[in-house]
Amino acid sequence: MKDTKKHWKDAGLGFDKNLVREGNFLDDSGYRLAREILKENVTAIFCANDVMAISAIKAIKETGLSVPDDISVIGFDNTAIGNYIMPALTTVNAPLEHIAEACIESLKYFCEHKHFKQKEIRVKTDLIIRDSTKRALEF
Repeated sequence: MKDTKKHWKDAGLGFDKNLVREGNFLDDSGYRLAREILKENVTAIFCANDVMAISAIKAIKETGLSVPDDISVIGFDNTAIGNYIMPALTTVNAPLEHIAEACIESLKYFCEHKHFKQKEIRVKTDLIIRDSTKRALEF
């Protein structure tokens, strides 16, 4: 979480760990956590995947709020369905092939050496701006 704080600070934003919720990547947790975090008077929700983001949009609409006029929603993984919901989901596209290759390399290393070698792996992501955000910040 230390690196996350640095990125928020670099962007001129505050970081409040009390606004972070941990889900399980399934729609029920996206829905439940969105309902919970709406009590905090937030203006945007970033979800760990598109499934959670889509269910967060449902929760937001059920409370009578508008996406993106009242709350912006961003997902992560750029699944095809995100382009077809209303409003279309802003998301982060990550190169899953590169991430999978890095995981396989780590597993091979573990099988050969019986321990993991700590290694930072960075991949280029793209922000796919659609209709679920009123404005986008570039980090």
